[in-house]
Amino acid sequence: MTVSDSKVRVQQMGSLGHIPLVLQLLLLVLFAGLLAAIVIQVFKIPSSEEMQWEETKQEKFHQDLSQLKSELDSLCRHCPWDWTFFNGNCYFFSGTGTAPSLPARRWGPSWLSSKVMRSSFVEYWNRGQPNNIGGQDCVEFRNEGWNDAKCDDMKLWICKKSATTCFSK
Repeated sequence: MTVSDSKVRVQQMGSLGHIPLVLQLLLLVLFAGLLAAIVIQVFKIPSSEEMQWEETKQEKFHQDLSQLKSELDSLCRHCPWDWTFFNGNCYFFSGTGTAPSLPARRWGPSWLSSKVMRSSFVEYWNRGQPNNIGGQDCVEFRNEGWNDAKCDDMKLWICKKSATTCFSK
């Protein structure tokens, strides 16, 4: 094939002669993108030194946590943290006027329903009580005895419970 034959052949093919060049450029761009993706992934993989450092930090954290748990277990508290120990009992002081039903929900039966109390402990009721005027279904201590009161009245209150004994392990 001579030079004039190849010119004729290129003219006959027209723009089809550029297809290999376009494919080569496309393959080059795809290869460059693939290479860039691989390089990015390689830099994301931590080195063995970094992994060893992270494992060391994790082991130290675990040791510190275990030591703190051990120290916490060795503490002996007769009362919960927000309660006050006095004379063998634990006391919680409300500090602000709140509805008596709140401590009953949080710490147990600190306030008792006057319906339950009506038949039991009759000797503790003040004279004329319980009268249940206006839906008074809770009990308060007044004048050396019990009085029925509204459960949503805002009052200061104190909860008392027995202190726990510390056992040696």
